[in-house]
Amino acid sequence: MIPRYSHPLVGEQYSPTQTYSDWLTIELATLIAQVNQGAIPDTSVTQLLVQDVQELQIDDATASIIAGYENRTHHDVGGFLAWMRDRVSQGQWLHFGLTSSDLVDTAQGLRFRRLHRPLLVELGNLTSALTGYASNDLPVLGMTHGQPAEPTSVKARGWNWLAYVEGPIVQLSTLVRRMAVCKLSGPVGTYAHNPPTIEAEVAVHLDLIPQGPGASQIVPRSTLAMWASTVATLLSAYSKIATDLRLMSMRDEVYWPRGSDHVGSSAMAHKNNPIEAEQRVGFAQMARGFAAMLQPLDLWLERDISHSSVERVAVPDLWHLLFTGTQRMVGMLEEATLRPLMAEQHLTDESNAAWTHRVTLDAIRDGMGWQEARDFALGFDTESYDVMGDARRFMDNYPAGQR
Repeated sequence: MIPRYSHPLVGEQYSPTQTYSDWLTIELATLIAQVNQGAIPDTSVTQLLVQDVQELQIDDATASIIAGYENRTHHDVGGFLAWMRDRVSQGQWLHFGLTSSDLVDTAQGLRFRRLHRPLLVELGNLTSALTGYASNDLPVLGMTHGQPAEPTSVKARGWNWLAYVEGPIVQLSTLVRRMAVCKLSGPVGTYAHNPPTIEAEVAVHLDLIPQGPGASQIVPRSTLAMWASTVATLLSAYSKIATDLRLMSMRDEVYWPRGSDHVGSSAMAHKNNPIEAEQRVGFAQMARGFAAMLQPLDLWLERDISHSSVERVAVPDLWHLLFTGTQRMVGMLEEATLRPLMAEQHLTDESNAAWTHRVTLDAIRDGMGWQEARDFALGFDTESYDVMGDARRFMDNYPAGQR
């Protein structure tokens, strides 16, 4: 992700330093489990290997050295293991019975586990910001198909926005936790060289879910695809909310404060562009593209690497879009300022259109036929209406807060 839209927490999780550190953690945990369960000889030689691995440390400088190994091996895990074996005794026991995807998929599980709780915090902030709108009973003129409609309220719109995000939020939390998987079942997922109990022991140590049966050389990608689609759905909900606010700003019912140094245009000094609203639309478009890329691919039998290049770009970039998009959506909601006088002005200016349906129904109650009532409503003058008072009473039956 370009720096403009990246999130530091995500960048840290997908950095080379963190990746190599995770691989080292997985290798060490696997080695200890293998010794504990007798999968490799429990000898003084093996104990020395465990001690040597425990002493290895990875920082940014070390990551650069490991990258040099990768340049020579043309294989990321192969280069990492070559670096390890140059620094430990009895290195032939490293990575015993494992395959590269055991490291890569389990490291992916670690990233999802670590990002889960911070994500819940951000989504909680979003829900709180939307709840502020869902408790504001300011009447506003409803709009359907770009035309004046019955009165509604900021409260009703706030609840509508909450309804858009609540399903994806619940689903996202479940899927992120389901992605926190440990897979150590070997070259084609058969546990031919390490029993499932080793995977289970390492999973407990790393606070991950053991994959168990079902993997080939890699973890099945269906959960990842569902996660990506849910991220895209949530960011599309942000796009809808941002567009609604943008339309309200075009009607002067809401505005965003402008700092003294704010530049809306390099040419037109008066402009105060809805940049954040427009970025939410762009983020949703990118997320939908990444989600399409991450649908389960036609991988050949136990595996090919058709998915690898896509995931290296799409997965971290989706995390960047999710964190950055959520934070900026919260900021946009919190910074927006409602303008009650303009809301009242629109209700006044469009009062005849706003109350057409109500007048039609009242006329039917008074005994008119359907067509006669509609014709009567079209000619009815609502000048005597108490615009804001009637609009508030009109929304009295709205059951917000009872869900």
